[in-house]
Amino acid sequence: MSREFPLPDIGSGLQEAEIIEWHVKVGDTVSADQVLCEVETEKSVVEIPVPFDGVVLSLAGPSGSTVNVGEVLVVIGDEGETQAPAETPVIEPVAEAETSPRGDAAAAAGSMGSTMERPIAMPLVRRLAKANGIDLSQVAGTGVGGRITRKDIEAVIAAGGTAPTDASAPVAASPARSVERVPLSKLRKAIGSHMTQQWQSVPHISAHVEADATRFISGRGMLSDRLGIELPIDALLVAAVIPALRRFPVANAEIVGDDLVVKHYFDIGVAVGSDEGLLVPIVRDADEMSVADLAAAVIDLTSRAKERKVLPNEMGDQTFTISNLGGLRGRHATQVIPAGTTGIVSFGRAVEQPVVRDGEIVAAPIMPISGTFDHRAMDGIEVMGVLNAIVEVIEEPALMLL
Repeated sequence: MSREFPLPDIGSGLQEAEIIEWHVKVGDTVSADQVLCEVETEKSVVEIPVPFDGVVLSLAGPSGSTVNVGEVLVVIGDEGETQAPAETPVIEPVAEAETSPRGDAAAAAGSMGSTMERPIAMPLVRRLAKANGIDLSQVAGTGVGGRITRKDIEAVIAAGGTAPTDASAPVAASPARSVERVPLSKLRKAIGSHMTQQWQSVPHISAHVEADATRFISGRGMLSDRLGIELPIDALLVAAVIPALRRFPVANAEIVGDDLVVKHYFDIGVAVGSDEGLLVPIVRDADEMSVADLAAAVIDLTSRAKERKVLPNEMGDQTFTISNLGGLRGRHATQVIPAGTTGIVSFGRAVEQPVVRDGEIVAAPIMPISGTFDHRAMDGIEVMGVLNAIVEVIEEPALMLL
């Protein structure tokens, strides 16, 4: 007897997902918990497991299809059944699309392709490659695990990659004045929508301070030696903001109607850049973790975020957010406050500068710190209080223990 499996609610109010790749095809015998498919939501790429044992009778559509939560994703029946019930509103995928290594629109339409392994690339990268007539199987990926990034495709284009072949696409009169039009990914559109809403609805107030990071940097080195790993600086930055949030609870809160809701737990968001855009995985109950636990959590979350493998329930609902600009050689920033919080702080690259110590001029690594806060909840005195409290911890890391 056949059974239908609808696309489940994969968290955070998401209503739909795009099928990136099927790991099964019609007629396959499958077992519960093997990977059914990968889908892309506004926040992440998620693997959906096979719900029960049986034979795949029907799939919701080819790669690139969008499926709403609650719509039938797959129909699985018993051995010997050959088709889904007549009333099942699903679309049989084209057989060639299942065997094509490309998995793009041309493959879904029946392109036979080769038997090579399907190149690893996000949907936006695939769309960009297709628009410019670039065969992904001929591109060497520089991303994690050989993933083909947008920069890889742009490099091919810059080197004289094939121009768009779509008759409806505008043809540039000169290569020097060429343009391209690339659809925004789900993540990019979601980021734009959220940032626009926050910027328009929340009065922002920003300030910048600097900290002597001498002891912070040396302390990181000693802890790395003790733990036997290269301690992620983001882990220490998470620990550095918690004493400040304890002293100024208004920064670990949110505005709900006419009320300030102060949160007595610390779920710290860590901004991470990916090929598709910025993601913010959350270190839950960060105040209850040791430095070693923070390091493990940050390494796990940031590595998966870069590959869009963070689960929806591992993002959103943070109480405060940090952003490390140092790895990008950034110094100062003016950020947009994430929804449901009253503040965000970014840490810039520490650069050697002259400072005066005991009447003498010496060189010291100076770390710029930028903060943006909700002016409805905080005035300048609280903003500077939070930032100066963070400076104290950066300059004397032992304060993290308080």
